[in-house]
Amino acid sequence: PTSKEASEAVDRALTTALNGRTLQAGFAKELRERLTAEDIKAALAWFASPLGTRLDSLEVAAVTPEGMAVFMKLRDLPPEKQGSSNLLARARRLDAAVRASDHMTDMLFESQSALAKAWYAAGSGNKKESFEQLQKRALPNRAAVRAQVEKQVLATTIHTYGSLTDAEWDQFLAFTESETGQHLNAAAASGLRQMMLNVAEQLGKIVPPKTPAAAKTE
Repeated sequence: PTSKEASEAVDRALTTALNGRTLQAGFAKELRERLTAEDIKAALAWFASPLGTRLDSLEVAAVTPEGMAVFMKLRDLPPEKQGSSNLLARARRLDAAVRASDHMTDMLFESQSALAKAWYAAGSGNKKESFEQLQKRALPNRAAVRAQVEKQVLATTIHTYGSLTDAEWDQFLAFTESETGQHLNAAAASGLRQMMLNVAEQLGKIVPPKTPAAAKTE
């Protein structure tokens, strides 16, 4: 296909996979399945609390053009240079509680696997390649990927929540590590994982993989 046709096909695939109603329905399903009535009551109270609204404003500010400019500089630094040792310890504890690095790494590999399956089913690329060969080529070293993901997660956490006081951090972590917090984060991670798989499956139908020979010429 031409560049214009490929671009239009990608736009259609993403529009299908990232449809607002579909995403909302997917996340709602996860919340219904994973949260009890008490969880929902506690979560709503948390989001409406002074700290809950403060966290929301910090998260919005972090993704503004100004906020992203600061983050781009921070993310290239090693974790120990991104903030104080106390702040880094809290960021690591939050990551452990929500399993952000683990979930993001899982999602990356699952998405790559979904792409490989779609490519193989469509007969894209080198027809002589087995699905296992396609999958192996699509999946890089997991340990290296997770280390990079963790670096980005810590940078994002420090950038977004670095202005919290010790007392606010204690309250934030207490909710996150609570039973309700764990249920809420598990539901969010599952919903996000399904969204990424949908995107990968849609793109896999229209974007052919690079064969080893083609990759070497770039």
